[in-house]
Amino acid sequence: MIIPISYAPTYQKCTDNTTLSIYRQQQICIESDCFNITKVENITCPYGCDLERNECIQPPYQRYLIVLGIVIFTIAVIIVFWRYVR
Repeated sequence: MIIPISYAPTYQKCTDNTTLSIYRQQQICIESDCFNITKVENITCPYGCDLERNECIQPPYQRYLIVLGIVIFTIAVIIVFWRYVR
């Protein structure tokens, strides 16, 4: 009997500047026989693959929105603090 198994990602790494390989490993035991199964899924990263963090690089607009949010939050905190002090 063949049982479909969902593989949780074991680890991932960039194989080159644009490809992220996700390795999924599972061990299946039938009675006393055990088998290790490894599945590799290659994902093409449209904005490149970060070789140090081993993940796809975020789109530029997403990074800019995060920075913009931090700036707006900082300005709001300064305004609230300034009104409280006055």
